[in-house]
Amino acid sequence: MNPSLTSIRETNINKNFILLDSSGIQHIYITQMTPDYGSLLQHLSAHQNSTDIEYIEKVQNDVSEKFTDVIEKEEKDNNLNEKKYSIVFDLDNTLIYSTIIPTENTSFSVQCGPRNRKVYIQVRPGLQDFIRRISEIFDIYFFTVTHKDYSRQVIERIAPFVNENHCFYREDCIFKDGYEVKDLRLLNKPLSRTIMVDDIQGSCLLQPFNSIVIPPFYGDPNDDILQGELLPLLLESSKEDELLLNIRKYVEQLSPHLLLYYK
Repeated sequence: MNPSLTSIRETNINKNFILLDSSGIQHIYITQMTPDYGSLLQHLSAHQNSTDIEYIEKVQNDVSEKFTDVIEKEEKDNNLNEKKYSIVFDLDNTLIYSTIIPTENTSFSVQCGPRNRKVYIQVRPGLQDFIRRISEIFDIYFFTVTHKDYSRQVIERIAPFVNENHCFYREDCIFKDGYEVKDLRLLNKPLSRTIMVDDIQGSCLLQPFNSIVIPPFYGDPNDDILQGELLPLLLESSKEDELLLNIRKYVEQLSPHLLLYYK
């Protein structure tokens, strides 16, 4: 009795799909983005009987239709996950404050460097809620002037969902006019939809119109820049197109302590 086509299951490895019969027995592997039925039949001829091979030839069209449906759904989901805008954050004195001795407000510590030195990190007040809410609207990137071994540990604590390919470090900076300059073109994202948040003006020399310069954070537990000024500005500005122009439109009203460049 020929098996009945009941499901195509995704395996999460190299876009593999498995064709199952009514008893749950595996019959086909479909690999990559386009099924190779020649390979399938060759494989089955060595492992299945002729009835199975005839059946596989019969259901090729059915499999193709189901495979296409799965891929179209995956592409649709990917488009839904892609954010409209991108935001780039510096780390030290922008989102965190680091010291070599613990303080009463230390949030966590990391170890780095050839001597495995411990560095104590205090996060800017309101950071976790700020990151959570911003991540719903923006693709988050980090671009720091510190070294990777230190920076990556910090990022994994404050935003563990951010992929490594969204992180840039000291070796990615350009040294110009005494500043460690960050080139946003490395993101390969439209500059008209990208904003960088930093506490140093010189970091933004190459794309000054794409920057928001915020007051540096040195451990003040009463600091309210993230929740009180930056978050309202970004949320309001992202409601419409023309992000960079909207930031300039709302900054005086919502964020008087933030510095922008004007053309």
